[in-house]
Amino acid sequence: MLRRVAMAARAPARRQARRLTSVTPIELKRRHLPGPAGAAEPPLVLVHGIFGMGNNFATVGRKLAARREVVLVDLRNHGGSPWHDDASFEAMRADMEGV
Repeated sequence: MLRRVAMAARAPARRQARRLTSVTPIELKRRHLPGPAGAAEPPLVLVHGIFGMGNNFATVGRKLAARREVVLVDLRNHGGSPWHDDASFEAMRADMEGV
């Protein structure tokens, strides 16, 4: 029982150390759908799910672009974005910071 408690206490430190590793962001493929000139609403970024790509949102993106600018993004290793060995959530988060 004590061993399990000790292992559980160390687990968060291991996870945290993994998150602190440096990630090199990559430039993602984006498709901009301009909104009306002088649109009051901020741009909307649409991000696909695990097996998707930005163009999955093309139809809804065009409808939303009637009121605001819309950006459709291909995550790394998806659609037209570059492929990279690191497909972690941390890497994808770093990529999205540049969008």
